[in-house]
Amino acid sequence: MKAYLVLSLALALAFAAVTYCDASSPFLPPVHVVMTNNLAGVDVTIHCKSKNDDLGEHLVHSSQSWDFTFRPSYWNSTDFYCSFQWQGSVHWFDVYTEKRDFYTCTECKWSIREKQICRFNDKSGSYDDCYDYNSS
Repeated sequence: MKAYLVLSLALALAFAAVTYCDASSPFLPPVHVVMTNNLAGVDVTIHCKSKNDDLGEHLVHSSQSWDFTFRPSYWNSTDFYCSFQWQGSVHWFDVYTEKRDFYTCTECKWSIREKQICRFNDKSGSYDDCYDYNSS
């Protein structure tokens, strides 16, 4: 009887985990995303979202940073995208895509630049992992 209860509880927990697909994992290390405004003398408004979270708008002055921390999901489905607005222009980029970044960074540092956004490369020690902003 005791084995039946343990098995039932284990199955119930497994079912709950599978049905709640976007659950963050307490077993995975937290991810820290840092975005630094490297637009000379220009403020940028950053607005980040995921499927489940809206982190709001944040005004970031030149040479300043804004950051957030989260835990990735069990199911390789965590994505955070951000819009960047300055001087009448709007850009956006996926600052964390679990499929791209899970094995690359738990401290994901980004440099916001006029034409591209660049991630810090731990191997080279510089912001040389650059991407164009996403198309509208």
